[in-house]
Amino acid sequence: MEMKADYHIHSIYSKRIHAKHTIAQLAEQAEKLGLTEIAITDHGPKHLLFGINPKKIDKAKQEVEQANNSRNVKVYLGIEANIVGQDGTIDISDEDIQKLDILLMGYHKGTKCDFIRYFFNSKRNSAEQIEKNTQAYINAINKYNIAIITHLNEYIKVDVKRIAEACAKKGTFIELNRRHLKLTKED
Repeated sequence: MEMKADYHIHSIYSKRIHAKHTIAQLAEQAEKLGLTEIAITDHGPKHLLFGINPKKIDKAKQEVEQANNSRNVKVYLGIEANIVGQDGTIDISDEDIQKLDILLMGYHKGTKCDFIRYFFNSKRNSAEQIEKNTQAYINAINKYNIAIITHLNEYIKVDVKRIAEACAKKGTFIELNRRHLKLTKED
């Protein structure tokens, strides 16, 4: 069986109309496109502009279940969590993680975190900051069951090789997204 899937889709649960479609509409379109699986992965709650309201995760889970009962495409509920701590902490509670089928993780502009002083810092591409960023990602990879790392090197610089090695050990994928592809040929 050929599998065609998309595991990084935002719905109306990402605040401020970051996405325009309901879970039912996304499942319907996925089925029309011949996809076999999709994951609804709205932004983590600490993203100031687009983060999901954690109180709505249960409602999203119900809508995923309804889509699975009415469509010929498997729909998973996930979150595109944001890394927020040097220790690898992400912006979703362990209790809410238990409600998910898949966990994605990355870093977005507009996320409050305790280790990156990036956008207004002249040292943002310094070896010291890249090491902090890299270690935070590796800590998160080791701490959580992350399925996919999203848009690596897009908003903060990291040592891609070291993160890829950590991902390989844990079975975590790295997303290659043409809209957010900031990797060099060497990476």
